[in-house]
Amino acid sequence: MKYLFLYSTTDGHTKCIADRIGEVILKAEPAAKITYESLNDKNLKEFSFDLGLYDRVLVGASIRYGHFHPNLLTFATQYRDELHKMNTAFFGINLTARKANKNTVETNPYIKKWLSACPWQPTISAVFAGALYYPRYTFFDRTMIRFIMYITKGDTDPTTEKVYTDWDAVTAFAQRFQTLTEKDLKEHAEKVQRHKKEEEERQLEKNNLFLMRLVAWSAGCRGLQVVFQ
Repeated sequence: MKYLFLYSTTDGHTKCIADRIGEVILKAEPAAKITYESLNDKNLKEFSFDLGLYDRVLVGASIRYGHFHPNLLTFATQYRDELHKMNTAFFGINLTARKANKNTVETNPYIKKWLSACPWQPTISAVFAGALYYPRYTFFDRTMIRFIMYITKGDTDPTTEKVYTDWDAVTAFAQRFQTLTEKDLKEHAEKVQRHKKEEEERQLEKNNLFLMRLVAWSAGCRGLQVVFQ
């Protein structure tokens, strides 16, 4: 089996998690071939991934200040049709996931929101808590992250270097990814169609709202014309 592992990392921890997933897969499947590529430094409008060379694709990305790297959405939009033809996996990394009530795709607000809006729907998804490396940050990042951790009742000691990742959860996710079947892909196709329909309905709702506002604005302008005639 040939795997493509794509990652977008801020301070390197996402790559560490991708490496652990690779180790788990190679232990169960020694003949597997895994290719690692960073999404961070590529202009995806010029760079072309040949996904046909791979059997499965894994994408991992970290969140900083509430947002993923923009290349992640570019990739997901550009390659969604190809990705939906194979078993894929996505994992997101953020410090919010260190909390027990925010460590699943369904309960983590950042991951839930991104997947809801993303044109690509992975076969399986997960969220893992990241790491805190205050001494390695710039003064600005260290100050901002300490403030965020303060208001969320987290570690604020500027000497803190701590990994919050649940490695057992990472292992379980890797095993699930490695054992996905054609049946999983077919069942997932139904989910993709539902998401596509929901996406179309959301777009229609946005268009209708825009038209309503346009009509209201037009009516208001006509009213002003009458007043000033």
